Parts: sequence; C-alpha cells; structure tokens
Amino acid sequence: HQNSFWFAQGLIVKGWAMAHMGQPAQGLQLLLQGFSIIRGTGSAFVLCSSAAWLGEVCGMAGKIEEGLSMLEDSISQSNSAGNLHMMSANYICHGELSLQLNKPEQTEADFEKAIEIAPYFAIAHNNLAVAYLKKGELKKAIHHCDKAVEYGYEVHPGFLEELKAFRK
Repeated sequence: HQNSFWFAQGLIVKGWAMAHMGQPAQGLQLLLQGFSIIRGTGSAFVLCSSAAWLGEVCGMAGKIEEGLSMLEDSISQSNSAGNLHMMSANYICHGELSLQLNKPEQTEADFEKAIEIAPYFAIAHNNLAVAYLKKGELKKAIHHCDKAVEYGYEVHPGFLEELKAFRK
C-alpha cells in the first residue's frame, strides 16, 4: 500500500513533466495511471492536490472536456475536504480549459471563484485580467492586472504593454 502510493506519485510527476517536455499524450497516460493507483489507496488529498496538473495536461493533450469533468469532481471533493488552496487552483485550471473552449462566462466565473476563495492568488487575478481584456472590459482587466502585480505575479510584458494604451 505504502509503496504503491509513492509509485503513483512518481507516475503523476513524471507524466506532468513529460507533457511539459512536448509529450502530452504519453504524459496524460502516466498521470491517469497514477491517479488510478491513488484511487485504490483511498488518498483523496493527493487526487485533489494533483487535479490541476491532470486538467492542465488534459488541455495540452486536446482532451479538454475530460479535463473539465475531472476538475469538477476534484472541486467537489476539495470543497468537502475544506482545502481552499487546492480548490482555488482547480478553479483556475477549469477556467483555463473553459477559455480554450471559448466559454468566456464560465472562464470569468471560474477565475472569480478562485479569487473569492483565495483573494491573494496572483495568477487568478492575472488570468481574470486576460479574460476581461478579451471581453473588452478594460477597467476590470487593468484592475486585476494591477492586483496580480501587487501580489507578486510576473505579468507577461506584452500583456502589460497592451494594457498600457488603455490606462488613463
């Protein structure tokens, strides 16, 4: 039981790394294998904490709907477990996948929920700023971009330059 847990953790990390090294399909297979083993150990904590990685890799592998579904399951589990940081990270990933499907209302709602849960989560402010800019809501985009910078996020210079033209 103990060894299978650590083996599964290794598969999850290796799968995530492979996806980021240009092999998302193979990485996703390892992540799913690791998650399957973890489910057998009963460790809901690891499933919730690694769900954002799984969602991210699903997106990289073009399996966006599957990623959204897995994240929705994880959000409900992390909500019942009371783990706010994990739930916020899962909402961010859900929002990023929703953005890939061109669902601006869902994207905005996910990033807003992530900020509601963890107000100082800088990447959520950055991502919400991007979503608002795409919708043409410039004041909101600038506000959340400024929050991201205030909370220590390194906002992409091109995005800062794009918003610069709209500042008064």
